[in-house]
Amino acid sequence: MTARVRAWLPAVAWGALIFLVSSRPTIPVALESGTDKIAHCLVYAVLGALLARGQVASGISVGAAATLGLLYAASDEWHQSFVPGRSADAADWIADAVGVVLGLTLYHRGRRRWARPDSARPGVRTDPIPHE
Repeated sequence: MTARVRAWLPAVAWGALIFLVSSRPTIPVALESGTDKIAHCLVYAVLGALLARGQVASGISVGAAATLGLLYAASDEWHQSFVPGRSADAADWIADAVGVVLGLTLYHRGRRRWARPDSARPGVRTDPIPHE
């Protein structure tokens, strides 16, 4: 298995976990009204970061990775419309979409930050600390 293929495995595994949880009539965590959108955003932010990992390794565009995430989120909402006790919700998809974009953005900002030499990082001392 090539490194490019292996780079996508965490995103595929996370997507499978989302699918399994979405297949249940109820989720194992009770969420108060409104907090479910935060949960959607966070779950899909993880997916977005994992998609970014695969995107970087395989050389596809960020837009293509974002499109994969947005289409997966839409398919998950559609899938939920067939699960008893669940329903498709456009507001959930919007929260998912925000999460995908957030995850992609944070991943790429983190890569840029950690790719810079220490001397270019704000707040990182490169001069020796004098001993007294």
